[in-house]
Amino acid sequence: MKIGTLHYLLIVFILTGTVCSARNSSHPRPHPKSEESGCSIPVDQFDLDINNVRARLLDAGDEWWNLNTGVYEIPKGSATAPTTATNAIFAGSIWVSAYDQGNNLKMAALEYRQGTSDYFTGPLNNNGTVSITTCNLWDQHFAVFATDIAPCISAYNLPANNHQVPMSVVTARDSNMLRWPGKGNPYLSVQGYDVSGVLAPFFDANGDGIYNPLDGDYPTLRQSGSRPSSQPGVPCDSLSYHNCSSYADEMVFWVMNDAGNTHTASIGSPLGIQVNALAFAFQDTNEINDMTFYTYNVINKSGAVLNQAYFSQWTDVDLGCANNDRVGCDTSRNLAIQYNGYVQGGTQVNGVTSDEGNVCPTQEMGYGRNLPMIGLEILEGATDTVIDPNTQLPQKRGMTSFCYYTNGAPTGQNDPSTPQQFRNYQMGYWADGTPITYGGTGLGGTIRTMFTFPGQPSITNQWSECNVQTGPAMAAGDRRFVQTSGPFTFMPCASQFFTIAVVFVQPPGGVGSNCPSWAFIDTAADKAKSLFNTCFQHQNPFPLAVENIRTDNVKAYPNPVSSLLFFATSSQQIDEVYVYDLMGRIVLYQATRASSIDMSKLSAGVYFVKTNSDTEQTFRIVKN
Repeated sequence: MKIGTLHYLLIVFILTGTVCSARNSSHPRPHPKSEESGCSIPVDQFDLDINNVRARLLDAGDEWWNLNTGVYEIPKGSATAPTTATNAIFAGSIWVSAYDQGNNLKMAALEYRQGTSDYFTGPLNNNGTVSITTCNLWDQHFAVFATDIAPCISAYNLPANNHQVPMSVVTARDSNMLRWPGKGNPYLSVQGYDVSGVLAPFFDANGDGIYNPLDGDYPTLRQSGSRPSSQPGVPCDSLSYHNCSSYADEMVFWVMNDAGNTHTASIGSPLGIQVNALAFAFQDTNEINDMTFYTYNVINKSGAVLNQAYFSQWTDVDLGCANNDRVGCDTSRNLAIQYNGYVQGGTQVNGVTSDEGNVCPTQEMGYGRNLPMIGLEILEGATDTVIDPNTQLPQKRGMTSFCYYTNGAPTGQNDPSTPQQFRNYQMGYWADGTPITYGGTGLGGTIRTMFTFPGQPSITNQWSECNVQTGPAMAAGDRRFVQTSGPFTFMPCASQFFTIAVVFVQPPGGVGSNCPSWAFIDTAADKAKSLFNTCFQHQNPFPLAVENIRTDNVKAYPNPVSSLLFFATSSQQIDEVYVYDLMGRIVLYQATRASSIDMSKLSAGVYFVKTNSDTEQTFRIVKN
């Protein structure tokens, strides 16, 4: 059993008032609390299920479960019949902590939402507060699909439409495009939604800073498009523009805050943060079809500096069934990994001496003899204010610690229940503050480490659950793990991005062992990272950033070009140069402030060159 009987009864009580809208949550349910009593615990649920994964999304800081059982099905079952799919994750959540100027610990974190929460729905205003009406209205998920977006882009590019999209095209399939909560969306604003601040990202075709699909704007994975001539006057509500016009086959957005009511999960004091959450996935014929992605845009609306801040992804990964977990990490890839300790219905190999037979309880379905692996990869961690001496840019934090604990372990090495215990796990300690050490179970050694089980289980002289270096292999159990990025200084009104990929592999015949090589999962992790590095240029065209060419301030020559392409400008410095091929893929990038870029190694053909300075401008260049 995952949680105690009392906790189970509390969950059943909660579920009596919970409605799961697995495909459409456009109509939020009424909430019983009054305007004076604080925001209610959010209730909406939604399934991300465009590819081989069905992942349950909630909107109170947690995900991948329905408040009772895990819902991260892979391969997913039928949507219309009782599912017999196997679940790879039981639950997960986002932890954020920091110290204020008075050295008081602030915390938003939870494990299993048993009538408690630290997160509430809706955006914060620039005073760092939120009304009950706002919380109630935003208790929902907003979904959009590539099949909604592509027809609008095509219509925008038709000369007859004069860079406008007819309403009939926008609403041809559904109202998803009209309901995307981009900043200033007039169709949500008239319904009472506060869309004055930064919310869901979109491509801003005309640079007016307002999302309107009739103007050619469309949902993207990062804010992008033509840069407005003047930014809004309120710092926390300023749009930040990226060179990214990509969208996924399915994207789901929701917005949370930690200031809507008293924290009852971690019992911590609120930080004053808004979290713009975006889950997305792609269809494909390779490992990408088994991946899901999550970007959390966290905005500090507390009005103060938050010091020694940490972001963490907490996960209870049950790869089939709860008591069959082993965990580890690949530090070179910022990757947390879970694999099975027993072969269900078969004889174990490597590191297990007893035959457990069918290890899954009757109510849980394992993966049988064809063992898989699952990994959670930090694609983008926190950005500190400290300048990296190598890049001269603010320092990026990857996965700075990885630790685990086991259900039923002794006090101090099990589930956290106080703010300091949550914080200890984030900092790479056991819950009671004992340092994690190299060897054995990670407890009681002499060598301090921030990463538990970083070795490959298939290699005997590397530290793993299979090869603990100081004794016999560890038996599988009900593991949970915490992977963290930090510390960093979180400035007032600053935005931080925390992006996670969930990757899964189950090759024919399985990974071959319950002490497998990381090579099975590393290939998938590398594909996820490669997607991130190109701003997820998957199968979408590179539409408006190319079609809406502007060359008014910067000149590019010669054209055609054989080697160096030069830029001439009298009024501004060029900060970045991007070169895209006709598929929209980035083939060259230059961050230095130079007056030319070397295209000599590119194949002959047509390219689009984008310069980024005070304005973004795009050139159609022929390479000979």
